[in-house]
Amino acid sequence: YSMIKNKSPIMMAYLMEMFDVWHTQIVPDIKNGVEVLVFDRFWYSNYYYQCESTKDKIALQIMVNELGLPKCDILFKMITNFNLTIEKIREKKNRDILELDEEKMKKVHCNFSICDFNRMSNVYNILTYDDDNFRSPDDIFNEIVLKYTTAYNEIKKYNMKNK
Repeated sequence: YSMIKNKSPIMMAYLMEMFDVWHTQIVPDIKNGVEVLVFDRFWYSNYYYQCESTKDKIALQIMVNELGLPKCDILFKMITNFNLTIEKIREKKNRDILELDEEKMKKVHCNFSICDFNRMSNVYNILTYDDDNFRSPDDIFNEIVLKYTTAYNEIKKYNMKNK
């Protein structure tokens, strides 16, 4: 724990919050029959927001394993065009602390771009742009629904086959 705690108190706080939510709210829901959980980012976002080296990523994975946090069954990786994103952010009147630091945003974008989720099954890259424009939210949503439906049905078939 000390390797992460000393490196990133933000990462540690986020993991402890996820640990609490997972064990006090989500696990009981699963025991009561909830089959589908949807998270925006989950603990994976620490890979690209907080980890600066392979050593950091290994420490994070050890911590996640020790806390008993799960892997996801289906992951949608939203691929953006950094320059389009920066243009949109610059148009905003109020920016959050990360949006004010474009160098940090560039670093996060690069980390995310090279983040290897491909060792997991059911990872889907979703492009949020075509050429020099963002796709419509409906278009992106429809692609996600289609890919989710296919992946979910495959997982159900696999689980039924291996019971």
